[in-house]
Amino acid sequence: MLNTPRIFYNIVIICSLFFLTITVLIIPPSNHQQNPAALSILGARAIVNQQRIVPPVVIEPTIQPPIRPPVFSGNEPPPAISAEAGVVIDRTSYSTLFEQNSTVRIAPASTTKIVTAIIAIENYPLDDVVTIPADIQSIPGSSMHLKPGDQLLVEDLLWGMLINSGNDAAHVLATLHTQGSEGFINAMNQLVTRLNLFNTHFVNPTGFDFTRQYTTAHDLAIITDFALQFPIFREIVSTTEKSITAINNPASVYKLINTNQLLQTVPDVYGVKTGWTTFAQGVLVTYVNRAQQPTIIVVMRSGQREADTQRLIDWVYTNYRWE
Repeated sequence: MLNTPRIFYNIVIICSLFFLTITVLIIPPSNHQQNPAALSILGARAIVNQQRIVPPVVIEPTIQPPIRPPVFSGNEPPPAISAEAGVVIDRTSYSTLFEQNSTVRIAPASTTKIVTAIIAIENYPLDDVVTIPADIQSIPGSSMHLKPGDQLLVEDLLWGMLINSGNDAAHVLATLHTQGSEGFINAMNQLVTRLNLFNTHFVNPTGFDFTRQYTTAHDLAIITDFALQFPIFREIVSTTEKSITAINNPASVYKLINTNQLLQTVPDVYGVKTGWTTFAQGVLVTYVNRAQQPTIIVVMRSGQREADTQRLIDWVYTNYRWE
């Protein structure tokens, strides 16, 4: 005869063990800390406990509020400029305030030396001593008039290259690279790749005209923004005059005068670089910081680079409002 109470009792025990096992497998222990990232991935799944259903924890990334671009509040149309290409970029929001053929490839002339300066600053100690080579005076074009045998610092060569636009100084800086001038030029092109600029290419560190030496107004503005992060670059390009004395010859003094005329004629201009060749015509990259409202202005293939830039400065700061 079947023992009905005992069979019922065994069934209750088995069911209880079954539900206890299921509970342990499904419900995490109360002292087990859940992974918030995993919960975020789970999405619509919920954590179930004995009292309630808890929605998943979603970890939102920390996002800085976007910087508001300047607001056009004037009624003046953009000025006519002689330059084939130009751009004005607000350095705070990186918004474009003026644009004219800003992605057209054009020869950069000596504004190439902005990139030459960046590579030198990134790769050489500024206080390294450099002996000027015997053939230095064969370098054509604008010059800081280096003398063979003079010993100067790397920093001195940067001053001569950026203020006097010295092709001789740019040439010497390139030859100091561990892989020679070719390695230096490769580093220049690697830099523009790092900056995600695909309309810029260099074959020399001076700015001599070559078919494969080109950039755009937009790219020059981005390159300049990157260069301005270096204090030594900012100091040099904003200086109007400088005297440098050779380490090994006190009588050898280099007097440098900035080729950027706007430094002395337009308030709140802080450099950056001029350029000119017969093919490129006038090129000018300018950093303006008026009332803590910084902009970078580029004009390329211009017949009146200073006048074009001044028109853009006046128009931007008259017609845009920073909030």
